[in-house]
Amino acid sequence: MDELFPPDRVGEWLMPKPIPELMRHTLTDRWELTRRHPYYLSFWHVAGQPDILPDGEAGDTPQRRAARLVLAAIGIGGEYPPPETPAASLTGDSILGAVWDEGAIAPQSFRSLLNILLADLPPQACKEAGELLIRRSKTPDGDGDQIFGLLDELANTKTAGFDRSVNRPLIGINPHASTNLLEKTFLAYVRKFKEDQKIPETRRRDDKTHEYMAVWDMIEGWKGNVYHPRSVFKQTLVASNLNLSLSTVRNRYRLAYRAIIGRDYDHRDWWNLLGRSKIRLLKPTDELAGRYRLRQASGQSARLVTETALTSGGDQRPGSFLDSLSRAPSDGTEALAADILLLIGKGLSNMEIIEKLELSADKAVDLVQYLRDRPDFTLARETGSDE
Repeated sequence: MDELFPPDRVGEWLMPKPIPELMRHTLTDRWELTRRHPYYLSFWHVAGQPDILPDGEAGDTPQRRAARLVLAAIGIGGEYPPPETPAASLTGDSILGAVWDEGAIAPQSFRSLLNILLADLPPQACKEAGELLIRRSKTPDGDGDQIFGLLDELANTKTAGFDRSVNRPLIGINPHASTNLLEKTFLAYVRKFKEDQKIPETRRRDDKTHEYMAVWDMIEGWKGNVYHPRSVFKQTLVASNLNLSLSTVRNRYRLAYRAIIGRDYDHRDWWNLLGRSKIRLLKPTDELAGRYRLRQASGQSARLVTETALTSGGDQRPGSFLDSLSRAPSDGTEALAADILLLIGKGLSNMEIIEKLELSADKAVDLVQYLRDRPDFTLARETGSDE
């Protein structure tokens, strides 16, 4: 399990993907988005552990259960293929291939029907349904009389909940009806369901997904199957390399962020999901944290930037990126990042920042440059920078 996402504090950091965002994309696009999600990169391996590990130990550990809970929140369950798996191979019985054909229809499996019962059936109805299923499990397959007796018992039960319509588009279809009639009645049902559930009509542009991903990959440093903090591109370079305007680059990045993370861009969410993990890949914490002291020009004792500038003329706006970093629980990394970002906002060069914070140049230069190139649109507007 990843220390950035501690399993005993899931409720503090878990950000589920809203169902509409999960259902918006084709199979290929869903996989491309999923394998880029920080949760998937952190948890797929643990979630995919077998029930019995090679050393004979039980695989159904609290860690595996927590990992599967996290991945279920972003729409993944059943199978957890490695991030390098080609989308073309996710067919047949794979969890991504078997569920939603082009993001529109899905055959109902017994598992999906049980999911509905577990989620929506009232407790007393669950109890009675469970009792019927247990009795059915003791009935031989060829014993039609006993099976019919169970069906008749279900048909005549008066338990509240059994006859309530499920709150999702689950319907039966008569395959002997004409195709024209099926199309007409099905479309009428879907329109009525969307109207009742207040689901807006949306336009999906599958041909644009690769364009959003191209911008995301360059800004976030995605290469192969992992994020490389030394491979990030500044927004101006992305615009130049892709022959796009800066506003188009920013818009496509935001669209990609929403498709991957499932919500609109927020600098604090970005930091918790992506920023912290990338800084740790640069490994500044062991060498640098605790050694960044900014000495005041008056010659007084050293003070942390986050203890002085942020409370006396620095960035004090509620919810600002620097504010969120300075207040975040940390081993020192967040405070170090906040100090560096503050000085970047004040216009200092990389070497000036390293000297001000008394850092080792060979160990800190990558970290300072990465934070300078960060995809933080909110802070860019706050500091007056076009980046």
